Amino acid sequence: MTQFFDNIVIILDMMHAGASYPMLQGAVPIHPTVSELIPTVPGDLKPVP
Repeated sequence: MTQFFDNIVIILDMMHAGASYPMLQGAVPIHPTVSELIPTVPGDLKPVP
């Protein structure tokens, strides 16, 4: 059942962004678990010497 909800969220996000159905067919969205890491990753970045 979780997979169903993940897919619905992706479809709703794309509809909200005005994406067409061909764009939705060709999209490869990031998995929600991975996207939850995005806010924390920049905090661990260090400048390149």
